[in-house]
Amino acid sequence: MRSRGQDVSGIGPLSGIRVLDVGTYAVGPSAAAYLGYLGCDVIRIENPAGEGFMDLDPTMDGMAASYINANMQKRSIHLNLRDDEDLRKAHLLADNADILIENRLPGVIDRLGLSYETVSASNPGVIFLSMPGFAPDGPFAGRPSLDMEMQALSGFASIEGAEGGPGEMFRVYAHLDHTTAIALAQAAVLGLLNRRRTGRGRHIVVTFMGSSAFLQSTRIAEYMGTGSPPRPSGSASPWFAPSQSFPCLDQVYINISAQNDAAFHDLCEVLDAPGLLEDQRFGSDRLRLANRTELGIAISKVTTTRPSWWWLRELRKRRVPCGELYTFESLRTDPHFIGQGLVREIPTKWGKIVRGGHPWKFSLTPCPEIEPAHEPGSDSEEVLAELRSLAEKP
Repeated sequence: MRSRGQDVSGIGPLSGIRVLDVGTYAVGPSAAAYLGYLGCDVIRIENPAGEGFMDLDPTMDGMAASYINANMQKRSIHLNLRDDEDLRKAHLLADNADILIENRLPGVIDRLGLSYETVSASNPGVIFLSMPGFAPDGPFAGRPSLDMEMQALSGFASIEGAEGGPGEMFRVYAHLDHTTAIALAQAAVLGLLNRRRTGRGRHIVVTFMGSSAFLQSTRIAEYMGTGSPPRPSGSASPWFAPSQSFPCLDQVYINISAQNDAAFHDLCEVLDAPGLLEDQRFGSDRLRLANRTELGIAISKVTTTRPSWWWLRELRKRRVPCGELYTFESLRTDPHFIGQGLVREIPTKWGKIVRGGHPWKFSLTPCPEIEPAHEPGSDSEEVLAELRSLAEKP
């Protein structure tokens, strides 16, 4: 892990790229962190008074775990953008940034004096990323948006939950926040590519609603093609059956899928249930899907007769897709995830964070080690010294 102020040039595929994070809550800061994981030098501007994101439960030693996760791999400087002197410093940072990320309510960044028009006037090569909830020229323009509201409004929640139920939100994890953050990071890289080709920066807008709808392209296409709206189906797949979670003798659930007739035949042999093969209700995938409830009940009666480890062993012998339903504790202790660096323990000022590792593997430009979130404003002196150095350049 690099120490604060250490030169990280040459580490990561985006090394040498400067990012200015003036975002709030999860989306903008997470996108900036992702770029930091790829080697960018990320500086986050924090209001000295803090923000509500810091107080969200659960907290670690007084700081929200979500805030800590969203602000790794960056330096932090305290600036009050309503103060003229601090705003001047922010402009100097923006003038020397390759990428600026903001996800505040429409109009706020303009009132703070850091609009795209203002920043690009002195830094025409800047890739300026904005993430409003909705299109700025649409009927919902200016409306605030949170992950839970967007899950409901985008239709995402309508297809989650128990079969026959009213639809449910994703619990705890801000799924659409982080999906949109990934879209923002992708947009930043595309902006850099375009600048390399044209020599010009860009203002790129990624809406929360647009990202949430794009994520569901397949399900939306199904509805448009059939006129039949998707419904909650619990753990079951909407495309073929069986493909859902089944209980075992040891009270552990395992997920089993049989995506075609051959896989279903193999599954029935493992289950020692020739009657399922002979049952006309289950004679094809279309019939199995139409009679999924009855098929699930029949399979569950068999899976509850033996422990999960036994079923997993036998199913894998026949190459039937299957897997235990892991908990986060399972991920934290599984040797595969640990050995591959997919789960990392990161010490922070507020305690140890257990989180996912880098999903990228670059052969020539490996990503830097994950750096823990810094205490808000703790890099102010270092960054201000750099600003003074920049200001003195002719």
